[in-house]
Amino acid sequence: MTRRSGLILAWALSVGAMVGMSATGAKAQDAAIADVRCLAVGLYSAASEDAGQRTAGMMMTAYFLGRLDGRPADFDLKTHFDLKAHMIEEVKKLTTAQMQAEAARCSADMVTRAKAMDELAGVLTAQGGAPPAN
Repeated sequence: MTRRSGLILAWALSVGAMVGMSATGAKAQDAAIADVRCLAVGLYSAASEDAGQRTAGMMMTAYFLGRLDGRPADFDLKTHFDLKAHMIEEVKKLTTAQMQAEAARCSADMVTRAKAMDELAGVLTAQGGAPPAN
């Protein structure tokens, strides 16, 4: 396991423990809303007084904002999806228990991605060793 993927995996597991453990049309909208919820969880965690939770929250925020920004070109966040309005709407709906469930779901997504990155790093290392020098 690389240091980077190990940190991501540790972060994702710690967020889940701390909190308690590309489609089109309506599916794209549902996926975007799920990512908005994860972004909200990340922002709340990033505001924590606990340094570990704050770091985890910053990583989660960056990851899910990247997912939202990385939507296909035909899914324009500025035109079709008012991020601020959806964020406010979704946060108002969430109870503490739902926020904890969202944190566990979002963390599980990050764990899955960290494992994939670790596997990829292993493949790259096995194929050619160290990256080329500049």
